[in-house]
Amino acid sequence: MISTRVNGLNSEKGETNTTDLVIKRSKELYGYTPEEKSDENIEWMLRNGYLKEKKNKRGTRGRRRK
Repeated sequence: MISTRVNGLNSEKGETNTTDLVIKRSKELYGYTPEEKSDENIEWMLRNGYLKEKKNKRGTRGRRRK
């Protein structure tokens, strides 16, 4: 019986982190990272009224006394 380690089956050496691979591939295909695109989408939605600015809400215990 022949045994092979799983690490030996990985074709790309040095890039084992999937997040790094997604960011690299996104840069190659689209020219921006997923975070940059997400920030751009949020800004567009805020400008066009799809989102409202979040208000800081305090609970009843977090209110200041006068």
